[in-house]
Amino acid sequence: VQLVLLPDQHLPLLNVAVVGLGGPLYDAAGQRGACALMSNLLIKDTHKRSSLEVALAIDRAGGHLGEFCGNNTFGISLEVLSSGASVGIELLLDALQHPRFKAETFQIEKQGQLAHIQENEDESLTFGQKILRRHFFGTHPYASDALGEEADLEGLPLDAVSLLHRQLCVGPNLVVAVAGTYTERD
Repeated sequence: VQLVLLPDQHLPLLNVAVVGLGGPLYDAAGQRGACALMSNLLIKDTHKRSSLEVALAIDRAGGHLGEFCGNNTFGISLEVLSSGASVGIELLLDALQHPRFKAETFQIEKQGQLAHIQENEDESLTFGQKILRRHFFGTHPYASDALGEEADLEGLPLDAVSLLHRQLCVGPNLVVAVAGTYTERD
């Protein structure tokens, strides 16, 4: 794991981003969108907490736990009040190291991602960009955006997401950036 530290005492906030190589470039052919779905599922259920318990814990700590996935990367971001740093870091580590890919949550989040893809079809600018990507990149993974393709997602098994987690959420693939007000014990 590569670590970037940037102390800043101006505000009582801690920001942590864990970023790894991922996105369509790392989705298997016929499984475009798997990395984006994995990123989303990381911040849901863990072996210690349900999705609801994760959401309540981060809210009580005065923070936000989010996910992202782009063409080349995926990750988790944490923003929390310094007073809630310990809880926030515990939630972040639990999400990365001990996600629980529950079938029920997988189906809910997959349907949400499919709805987002369908919504993008109605947006003229996004639809135009999608057509240009396909034209420009052809069969390269960049022809698909991070959300993937409907047909790929509809047939995506839960095991594919779990496999991506085992492949991508490993030390050599991750960079951790920490900024804000923190102490060595956090």
